[in-house]
Amino acid sequence: MVLKITDGKEILNLKDKFCISLELEVNKIDNSNEWIAIGNHLYYFVCPNTNHPKPPDTLKVDDKYFLILKNIIQTKNFI
Repeated sequence: MVLKITDGKEILNLKDKFCISLELEVNKIDNSNEWIAIGNHLYYFVCPNTNHPKPPDTLKVDDKYFLILKNIIQTKNFI
């Protein structure tokens, strides 16, 4: 399974085995609503439950979040 992360211009294909690792990195950034939503999408993409069904296979984020996520994915080799 692959989660597509996009800003509407670029797409990052994140293998599901890296979703939790990226979610843990996202948790360190900030606890604003946007980061929480991104972290939840990453987590429940691989660990859905009855209260949180599996989200779509595409996560659309604003440019600034996309650049940060892209940097983390490249730096941590989540490829």
